Amino acid sequence: MGTFKLDGAPLNATLAAVVVIASATTSSAHGPAVGVTFVAAADDSGPTVVGVSEGLVQRIENEWRYVCPSLFGDELAPLALSLDGERTFVVGTDDLFVLAADSTVTPQNRPEFSRRFVTGLGRVADRMFAFRIADRRTEIVEITDPPSAAVWSDAGVYHSISADDAGFWAARVSADGVGHVSRLDVEGAVVAQHTFVAEPGESVLRAMALGDDVYVSTLTSWQTGRLTRIDGAGDQTRIVDATEPLRGPLAVSDDAAYFIADGVLDALPDATTTPVFSERATCLDQHGGHSYLCSRTTLLGLDASGTVHAVLDLAELQGPVAGALNADVSDRCALQWRVFQDDLRAVGALPDASPAAPTPAKGCTISRGVPSNASLVLVPLLLLLALRVASRLRWRL
Repeated sequence: MGTFKLDGAPLNATLAAVVVIASATTSSAHGPAVGVTFVAAADDSGPTVVGVSEGLVQRIENEWRYVCPSLFGDELAPLALSLDGERTFVVGTDDLFVLAADSTVTPQNRPEFSRRFVTGLGRVADRMFAFRIADRRTEIVEITDPPSAAVWSDAGVYHSISADDAGFWAARVSADGVGHVSRLDVEGAVVAQHTFVAEPGESVLRAMALGDDVYVSTLTSWQTGRLTRIDGAGDQTRIVDATEPLRGPLAVSDDAAYFIADGVLDALPDATTTPVFSERATCLDQHGGHSYLCSRTTLLGLDASGTVHAVLDLAELQGPVAGALNADVSDRCALQWRVFQDDLRAVGALPDASPAAPTPAKGCTISRGVPSNASLVLVPLLLLLALRVASRLRWRL
């Protein structure tokens, strides 16, 4: 390990400093793929809050408005879920928040439901649950006031927990390469258990049932996707091997379920329908009995027949609601909105901005760095700064 000390430095220390500083100004190119990721809330008219790669978007008076992630701490893509389409619970860095229909945000003083512990949110009927990992135990805890005890808890880390209308699926792969899938009812009682052959280092992304068969989507240590079917007799069959992580599977009716492999929407082999979507698919989700499909920067409704209809296009997204921001986050939010717009332009969802001189943004930066056009100005300045600082540093091994 090396440490810096004042009073002089050789060239290699200077170059190391330059590389670190310059990379911070261009890191936006290495952030998550910009686009829609999940549906958090919906009412009778459709989704009202939708997760995106950098924050949330919210439908207000028939307009989609950007909701900055800085409202909830340092999480770039916070978890969020609603029961009624009006109040959306958002898992922040250090607390649980409620996002109201008018875009105002209220902390709940519930650090036990912060991102330090919560790995996911789920709903069963009119009840909301958080999936937590604490002290090497995995728990399912209902979000209530006053707090309630965990409805289910088990030693070890479960890779995947999900909820549906009847209960939960909890799945993991043990160190010896054996996969375990548990079906739980809404009170946490184990209804059924299944095992399957996996590989050490493999993790479960999702488990679900269609008829008498259980389907398990896994991620290998090589970051490739696999889909395995466990039939009623316990025999397993490899259905799909993909070069990318799988999305789904997701049951959209009693006899139809879809998944995404390498960007292609497909149906499970024993499903009765075949999807007709030909664009690149990027996510599958379900909320309030309705299924949804993401295709990069668009969100579409997905029915049991495999057909889709438009719901949201990020090309129509408007900026944050100004009245919902306080002084502590307004500058940072302005920068986040600008970065998100730049990322949308980079993938063609928005037209290129006019070549006017950029306006410097005030406030602190975000984890993904500053926009790439600012790098052209900042990198030379930072190089000069690094050289000046290096003259006062000594590299000591």
